[in-house]
Amino acid sequence: PMNIEINGVSFGNKGAAMMLSAIVGRLRASLPDSRFVVKPNIGPYEWRTRLGLHHKLGGRRGLLTAKLLPGKLRQSYGLVSVDEIDVILDASGFAYGDSWPASNLSAAARRFVRAERSGKKIVFLPQAFGPFEACGKRKDCEKILRSGGLIFARDPESYDHVRSLVREDGKVCYAPDFTNLLVPRENVDCDSGDVAIIPNSQMVRHGNESAEDAYCQFLALCIDVVRASGLTPFLLLHQLRGDVVFAKKLLALLGESAPALVTEDDPLTLKALIGNARLVIGSRYHALVSSLSQGVPTIGTSWSHKYRYLFDDYDWSRYSVDTG
Repeated sequence: PMNIEINGVSFGNKGAAMMLSAIVGRLRASLPDSRFVVKPNIGPYEWRTRLGLHHKLGGRRGLLTAKLLPGKLRQSYGLVSVDEIDVILDASGFAYGDSWPASNLSAAARRFVRAERSGKKIVFLPQAFGPFEACGKRKDCEKILRSGGLIFARDPESYDHVRSLVREDGKVCYAPDFTNLLVPRENVDCDSGDVAIIPNSQMVRHGNESAEDAYCQFLALCIDVVRASGLTPFLLLHQLRGDVVFAKKLLALLGESAPALVTEDDPLTLKALIGNARLVIGSRYHALVSSLSQGVPTIGTSWSHKYRYLFDDYDWSRYSVDTG
């Protein structure tokens, strides 16, 4: 069987979890004998086993373990050595460009170059890229992208950024995000409110103190307007690690007028909650994909070009808001 590693995914970021579920669901139907492999630190063991994922043995310890354990024993425990990987599907969402730390990009460049030299086929699934203007970062991003056999950019600006580094015809393609393929859970109700407010800590990380104030004031104003309209707002988290910290700051700022805070581990249930809302005001990319693709009225903010093009895809660009 073919061993396919899925890179750049997680369970804490529900957008990444949605991409993982969509990839496995679609490819397992067409490649039933393939094994889908992820790093063993991706989410709890129980969540990985629900998707039938195998576990990658990488790094020095992993390679040593792979050498000590017979192949049949590794197979019975769902363990796949890095040397046994045939294909790498990168579903990072947005990880390659000037926005990201140089150390991340240099480490990724070494990893992808090594994988290509070992004969692995690499495909960059639809995601955002660029810009590539910082000299050192540009060189590492070029190494990363040139390692791929196919690169799918999900918006025109990302496509242009990639083509500035990779000029081979047929290697760079345009394709939109694919999490709209996911079917939400049925019979999911939310008794916390009518309007989902979905924050994103990246809105603050990529700005400054004044940007944080503007973003907080924008969300607080949205909550006030929703209540004035006779509807009940609630905060819905689409990423747990960073967004929960920001959400708690917002709740503390709002005090007694703070809305309910809702979290959900299962991405398909999360998509159902978004689909059941009467309105979504959000800043997480895949939360916006879930709302727009289900026909929910949506207002979105952004910190990257990928949001503007997403709203263009759904002919909804006038509801993409600049909070600065």
